[in-house]
Amino acid sequence: MARAQDDSIFEARARQRRQARAMMTALLAGPDDRIVSLVRDALHQSGSLLYVVSHLVDSARQEVEDMWYRGDIGIVDQKRLMDHLEAVVQEEARHVSRPVPPARGCVLVAGSPTAGVAIHRSLLEEDGWRVIELAASEAVEQARSLSRPARRVVVVLGDAGAAPHGLASTVAGLQGLGCRVLVVAPGHWLQAGQWLQLGADAHAENARTMLLLARKLYSADTTFSISEVAASLSVSPHAIRAWERRYRLPTPARDSGGQRRYTAEDIQLLFRVSHAATVRGHSLRLASLEAQGLLTEEVSDVLSPPLNAATPTDKMQPEAWLRVADAIPDMLMLLDGEGRIVDCNVATARARDTVRENLRGTRLADLVIEYDRAKAVRLYRPSLRRRDAWEVRMRFAGENKLTVVSFDSRLLVASEGRLLGLVGRIVAAENVATAA
Repeated sequence: MARAQDDSIFEARARQRRQARAMMTALLAGPDDRIVSLVRDALHQSGSLLYVVSHLVDSARQEVEDMWYRGDIGIVDQKRLMDHLEAVVQEEARHVSRPVPPARGCVLVAGSPTAGVAIHRSLLEEDGWRVIELAASEAVEQARSLSRPARRVVVVLGDAGAAPHGLASTVAGLQGLGCRVLVVAPGHWLQAGQWLQLGADAHAENARTMLLLARKLYSADTTFSISEVAASLSVSPHAIRAWERRYRLPTPARDSGGQRRYTAEDIQLLFRVSHAATVRGHSLRLASLEAQGLLTEEVSDVLSPPLNAATPTDKMQPEAWLRVADAIPDMLMLLDGEGRIVDCNVATARARDTVRENLRGTRLADLVIEYDRAKAVRLYRPSLRRRDAWEVRMRFAGENKLTVVSFDSRLLVASEGRLLGLVGRIVAAENVATAA
């Protein structure tokens, strides 16, 4: 019996892996009918929108985000790929039946214009929720007229962008009415887009966690039993205990009876392990290390040919470099082997609303948002190296903008030794002060 169950789980994971890989292939190939066909086939086979979103959309989002982080694609391509997939799923979601009668009510608020309201509404309705949509600008006032059970849970949807100015006060106002607020945003953007700083009661980065947390907030509990987590991951409780024991995953807290109680952060880690094992085909040991950020990437030291010591670069005086650099509108910087700014042009200083003297000696990693510090470091570690279109997100002008800067790096030789020359171009910017 157990052997048959294990075989069934293995076959299900193999099918999910094939579907996820086929979806990524179709996405990268460009918009075509193949994406629509894959979504419809998955809906037909499973009969569940949650299956489609968790195994196709959320898996694709994780892969696309990782491709951006590795520098394989730009943020414009990242957004284009996911917008197309979500548009297809959103259209198909309109035709999904709602077999489960609503047993509880919640409020759905779009915290950004592209938050995928139709998909999330369909997911909640499929899970047995009666959903009321409210506009973010009027959510507090409109929620006052709802009954307490209807407004007990408020789901605020975010996207791959900065959290709009004023949304934090909306969240606080809803909580003042007794609402429990759940913010849902892509995992890569929860922190980077400041969705975590809104003061919500809970945060979710994928569909399954959203539904789990919504139910818990409705019952005023935000921890989960091992059975609930196992059911969401489609594995046995024994498997989760084995993962924790064999692969040194963080042990969850226990209640007074000694039973494991999982937080949302614990579940997100287990989801990442499951994704790496199911979609990427990693061993569980490798998947657990990757999910915890404990893998060290082996990067070959590919250097461009060193410049001869007699070249003009070595003889150029600082004043001459600055006169040329200041005439260029792009951001220009010189980094040493530790990633510190040796010098920069006026465009770089102006972007930080300071003077260049204040930036000398500053580490590049200190100029980017916290979530991208590790990615910025990879420009110069393990060694200085050439890269093209390496994107990181920076905050300029008093923290009012979340700006994506694409850097091209080139190796230089100067009197100070080997340096890295950076040319930075702004490829996307979103004003955090944009009204909701």
